[in-house]
Amino acid sequence: MNSLDVQHSRAILTDLMNPRSGQVGVWTPEDLAGVLEHQLRTSLEVEVDDLARSADLPTEEVRSLLRASGFATFGDVLRRGTPDDGVLAMVKAYAKRAMASDDGLPRPVAHFIYVSTLLRARVEGDASFTALNDAAVDSEARRCLTLHWLPDEARALLRAGLER
Repeated sequence: MNSLDVQHSRAILTDLMNPRSGQVGVWTPEDLAGVLEHQLRTSLEVEVDDLARSADLPTEEVRSLLRASGFATFGDVLRRGTPDDGVLAMVKAYAKRAMASDDGLPRPVAHFIYVSTLLRARVEGDASFTALNDAAVDSEARRCLTLHWLPDEARALLRAGLER
């Protein structure tokens, strides 16, 4: 893919994610897969304001937590090492807020991220991370696995959490 293709793809993605563009809710499976792959590679620092708003924390406190955690991207939080509880909770709140909103991430992508944070916390032994019981979390993870657009990397994250 050349640089013009990349710029064009970014422009389309930006337009689709802009609630004022008139494109809200018009997501193809390919769009959803692309948005999720993009989000997993997105720097947490880029979303620091939304993370702070979602977690109801001052932006500078969130920046400090992110720097101390060593996690650079959303994907890092969901797949690498033991995530800092505060960072994982912020990502959970970010996804939960996005699921309740028509702006930003498409709901199916936000739902995947939300469920992945629950599985990640469970794998790390944090039973208090959610009020949902294991059966409910497993059910949501299995439901996510039925999404045909879900990239292989995302499926692997869910399966790892289900295998615990």
